[in-house]
Amino acid sequence: SIEQVEGFIRQILGWREYMRGVYWAHMPGYADKNFFEHDRPLPTWFWTGDTGMRCLQHAITQTLDHAYA
Repeated sequence: SIEQVEGFIRQILGWREYMRGVYWAHMPGYADKNFFEHDRPLPTWFWTGDTGMRCLQHAITQTLDHAYA
């Protein structure tokens, strides 16, 4: 229904605007923050989509191709 679509769009736009505000308020130092101190690189399949699982492979390759799953 149109109400569901409207709610979804509002959530997406609201989150994007919130994150934009966070970046605006805390940059440039915010880009270098690593609260959890994670330092390992992402696995190769994260960038290639070669996972052996069709659903995950499809989502990753679609995101890589179109920047949207």
